[in-house]
Amino acid sequence: AGPANKQGRIAADNICGIPSVYRGAQGSSVLKLFDMTAASTGLSERAARAAGYDCASVLLFSPDHATYYPGARNMTLKVTYERDTGRILGAQGVGFGGVDKRIDVLAAAVRAKMTDADLADLDLCYAPPYSSAKDPVNMAGYVIGNVRGGIVKQHEWKDVEAISADGNALLLDVQTPGEFAEAHLKGAVNIPVDELRSRMGELDKRKRSASTVTAGCAAISPAACCRQKGSTVPTFRAASAFIRSSPRAEATIRCPAISAE
Repeated sequence: AGPANKQGRIAADNICGIPSVYRGAQGSSVLKLFDMTAASTGLSERAARAAGYDCASVLLFSPDHATYYPGARNMTLKVTYERDTGRILGAQGVGFGGVDKRIDVLAAAVRAKMTDADLADLDLCYAPPYSSAKDPVNMAGYVIGNVRGGIVKQHEWKDVEAISADGNALLLDVQTPGEFAEAHLKGAVNIPVDELRSRMGELDKRKRSASTVTAGCAAISPAACCRQKGSTVPTFRAASAFIRSSPRAEATIRCPAISAE
């Protein structure tokens, strides 16, 4: 409806001698499914690749507002960007609250050819019932910046099976024991993030790589800790929250917990 109305006005402008040009649509859309909202704008990662872009994406699980305010629930955001420039190409979101607001902001970012740094710098409305001090859109900018800057390296969900089967890969799960008991990757070693620095000696130094299985700041901390000790530690995108919901990864998750031996 939006593009059609815009084109109607542009036609009327031109009839009346007012210069006006239609600049195209980017597919911004939203739908309601019971209590959930799904929305998207711009190019998906698949569409961006098909269009010839050298692109990548980040996947975030962010609360729709401050978690200390009652009723906060996570939303899932996927943001696609151009590797070299960090330019935002598109985004999709699913959740229960505030999804349309974030996709609207990202739609403006796509139209304005904004980059990850621009997202991180956006000054967006904040009050505990409506957002967090760092809005999910800001967080998308930070995460993309971390990946592009080499601060964090990431595996995708589709890499789970291969990494789990690789005898030279050490899977480091830094969830709490309770979270680990609920779901984890087969063969993962569980060392809670708060204990990792003092228990680094328990990691098998013969392994070529290690992967943390958690999300957000809790993924960056162990990655930085291990990097200080000379290990490269990629993280799983969106980690345990997304892995649990992935049918392809189901076979690699055991519940209750396996031993770390």
